[in-house]
Amino acid sequence: MDSLKFGFSKIGTIIVAVSAAICMVSCYGCETYLGPQPKPHEYKSYTASVMTMTWASVHARENNDIIVELNYNWEGMGLPIMSGKCFDECIGRFGDTSYVGYWDHDDMFRAYPCFNGGYPNMIEIKSDKDWDAEHPAGSLLNDLFDYYALSAYPFVKAGYEPYVPSGDDDVIYDPIWQYYYEDRYYDMSGSGGYDEKFDEVKEYYGYEYNPLERYPVVKPFGDVEESDYYMLGTGISDGAMFILRPRTGPEIEKWHNIKVRVAVTGVQFVNQGDFVLDFRDEAEKSGNQAAARHGR
Repeated sequence: MDSLKFGFSKIGTIIVAVSAAICMVSCYGCETYLGPQPKPHEYKSYTASVMTMTWASVHARENNDIIVELNYNWEGMGLPIMSGKCFDECIGRFGDTSYVGYWDHDDMFRAYPCFNGGYPNMIEIKSDKDWDAEHPAGSLLNDLFDYYALSAYPFVKAGYEPYVPSGDDDVIYDPIWQYYYEDRYYDMSGSGGYDEKFDEVKEYYGYEYNPLERYPVVKPFGDVEESDYYMLGTGISDGAMFILRPRTGPEIEKWHNIKVRVAVTGVQFVNQGDFVLDFRDEAEKSGNQAAARHGR
């Protein structure tokens, strides 16, 4: 499918040497033990493992898109959670309990796809300047943005049916998804920059990434529900991401100092992003720069 036109299957890979030892890990306050390595068995969930959040970051692009990254750390967490109460709670929340699969490796864990067990439970976008008459300085701006994410949750809800684009103008072809394909991500399409580590994931961890197992989720940010944060990302990278795009530019001030506060369930911190959104046109920017050079 022309590599989904924008290299949609470009993804991040993280290869983890999973120990055979018994290890204790924690899932937002709930502890569980991983037992001995599994023998060949059937499995009921598309999700192979979950990780807890360890940090989040917020930053803006030149076009004023706000990027929110939710990350976990394999090294910091030790082993991912693949069984036990916490894992069952996560796949139950995802509704991911009727997948039909078989694990035929008798010497290692099934680790992929791996998703975050946590999700944002509070996001606030505010500016130090007036946006329009209804949004003065310091007021909540969430309703002015749209939410963009790629998620396996709709794939699960659809009975594990891959996404089917509706045509050449389908939202899946929006260049916005190129944000997933930065230098730290690999091109798994085979069209260039192919990384052999993906073959290792496929061979040793029994998981072959299919980009159409990720549905695009696009909606007004004010309408986003908890489930819209479930199962984000590729499932084999070190985190997940979503994008908040301003629906229109501000009507009053064009230069805004923005603060975005993000809290994540199960993690005892609130991350805050501080950055500028600049909606001036190029002529205005050039004029201001020229004025600055002449001391005006």
